Amino acid sequence: MTHYRPFFKSASRHAMGMKALDPVDWLQFGDDSSQQLFERRQLIKERPGDVLTALPGSEAAQEELLALLLEHLEHVVTDRYQIGDDEVIERATGWSCRRAATSALSLAGQLVQEDLCLLQQQHGHYALTAAVLCFPAHWSLLEKLGKPLIDIHAPVPGFAEQLGNPVERLFDKLDAQRPVERLNWSLVDTDSLYLPPAHRRHEVTISPDQIGDQLWLRVERQTLRRLQQTKAVVFGIRTYVAPLAAAIDGSESADALLARLDEMPRPMQIYKNLTDVMPALITYLKGRST
Repeated sequence: MTHYRPFFKSASRHAMGMKALDPVDWLQFGDDSSQQLFERRQLIKERPGDVLTALPGSEAAQEELLALLLEHLEHVVTDRYQIGDDEVIERATGWSCRRAATSALSLAGQLVQEDLCLLQQQHGHYALTAAVLCFPAHWSLLEKLGKPLIDIHAPVPGFAEQLGNPVERLFDKLDAQRPVERLNWSLVDTDSLYLPPAHRRHEVTISPDQIGDQLWLRVERQTLRRLQQTKAVVFGIRTYVAPLAAAIDGSESADALLARLDEMPRPMQIYKNLTDVMPALITYLKGRST
């Protein structure tokens, strides 16, 4: 079962849901680390044009990100890697990578379960300048590259009107020693981690008795951390996926998700691709409710 079930808490449409994050807890490795790291390394090797990209001028931020990540792995997550000047070796598997043989961003993306996006100030706004994104949730890295935050989030209902300015202010005030985190959730019809836009579910019919096994709770633990030297912001995305039947383990969780669906505006239901499964989903949850 996933670590997180953020639907237990009502989300204000006017709040980002950010909370303080201890830098020690910046990165998260779990029981799914072997599988996720293997998939990340395969994607970076086989589909680099889809999952790894950067704009000229972001090189210093990429190098600073890798240096911070390696420092964290060496001094906080001490049992995973042997880190040398020329090579990084995974202790459990023997996987290794020569630092001179790959880019800073590529190496960073192969060492941790988080996707890593770099945002830097351009023309008064924070824009996406580089990223390693192996596990997208129905969005294209190449389409977002170079865009400011408000354009990146243009498909999100109400973002520009309600959260555009607060998010920019948050980025402006973000301190290198005080990262923050939030949780985001969706329901998808696959446990696949790599979900580009083409994988978005089309209208389907799922019966209430099947929906617990055919829908998956996908949770993103999203972190923001300022880089000290370049002042870039690192947006980290750690993805967890669990069958809906595992996430809804009793009446309390069923009631919580029912409440979130009830308060979700129609545009957000459409954005989250829930409209076609909503009747069966509600029936399923009511059957597990009090």
